[in-house]
Amino acid sequence: MSFLQTKEWMDFQKSLGRKVFPIQLKTEIIWAVILNVSLGKKYLYVPYGPSQAEGSAQLKTELEIIAKKEGAIFIKIEPQQDEVVQALINLGFRFNPITVQPHRTLILDLTKSESQLNQEMHQKTRYSIRVAERHGLKFKILSEDTKQSWPIYEKTSRRQNFGIYPREYYQALLDCKDLNTFQAGVFKGEKIIATGIFLIYRKEGFYLHGGSDYKEHALMAPYLLHWSIIKHLKECGVQRYDLWGVDSEAYPGVTRFKLRWGGQVIEYPGAFDLPLNRFWYRVYNLYKKFR
Repeated sequence: MSFLQTKEWMDFQKSLGRKVFPIQLKTEIIWAVILNVSLGKKYLYVPYGPSQAEGSAQLKTELEIIAKKEGAIFIKIEPQQDEVVQALINLGFRFNPITVQPHRTLILDLTKSESQLNQEMHQKTRYSIRVAERHGLKFKILSEDTKQSWPIYEKTSRRQNFGIYPREYYQALLDCKDLNTFQAGVFKGEKIIATGIFLIYRKEGFYLHGGSDYKEHALMAPYLLHWSIIKHLKECGVQRYDLWGVDSEAYPGVTRFKLRWGGQVIEYPGAFDLPLNRFWYRVYNLYKKFR
């Protein structure tokens, strides 16, 4: 089960003002959340669930009841398991390439030794870590306050041309006591030049958000950040590190950086939608396509 399908994550969603709904199936509880889109419309979303095909018909029925009551224009489900796909298709869901969560991600096996992980990464990654160390950069686990790290996210968003959440979102994520989140950074003296927000769930670590100061790109701070995080996660007993999304077309630079760590690329089935208002569903897809 993904951390996105936990009460703790849904409590975080509620702290953002979103409506969440637990659905009790025979073998598991599935969580859904209302997400807003443009023009005052919204949809009902199930992140990385369900984990099995059993109970799919009941899930659809209960989701439809909630969605219609909330005025949602469609239902979106993003399962992680292939066995769920055919059940959704049989129930009228259709594949949609527009996903909320990563369709493809990179997993590092942290049960391997540091030496083995070092050998399996790209030679440029090993070189870049050494460059950062030679420049005397320092890794630190940070407090929950995002005041210091927020400017890095803003700069990275403008440089990479991708959207970010308001600062309040990241602060709420770190303030959520029931989620095992933390932020870390790499410093040049007293100046932070790379940072990230990470989450530990069971024996897995996740890289959720991050950025770096491009003016200091020659110092290779992001490489030291992630190598230090890998060692920190191993010390915490974490067995897998999910770098949370690779997409060579949408994010070529970030994806190239992540793939240089080695590991295994995992692909999920994608998103499956059930339109409830066909006109507004078409408008939504056109908006997302040309945005």
